[in-house]
Amino acid sequence: MKIECNEKQIRLIAEALEHYSRHLSGQLEITLFPELVWCRMVKERKDYNVAQGIINLAKIYGWNLGANENIGIGESKRLTEGENEAKDLAYEMYKSIRHFLWEQNPKRESYSTDSYNGLHFTKEEKIRVSK
Repeated sequence: MKIECNEKQIRLIAEALEHYSRHLSGQLEITLFPELVWCRMVKERKDYNVAQGIINLAKIYGWNLGANENIGIGESKRLTEGENEAKDLAYEMYKSIRHFLWEQNPKRESYSTDSYNGLHFTKEEKIRVSK
């Protein structure tokens, strides 16, 4: 299969993959907290701690995690096999896209988190991104 897109589209795909993976990992501070704080809480002038409380309750009751806990990449606790595979595959795809974008940048740093194509946790073949 093949997808053709421009740089803006590939960046959006990468961001969506990252958020999906982090959401399944229980990293709600990244996927939900900004929405709660900036879009809802700040506009309505509500307490910042209320947003953190909502995140903590979601982690405890929705993900069966502690308030400061999440599920790492390559780790399968508390997820179904399908959820775990989706989490890891989405993260692998995200890192491959980020690596490609790093390679395309002529002003790139010699080393960054994107200079490596990322770990491989799933049985799926890694995606190939090209121009």
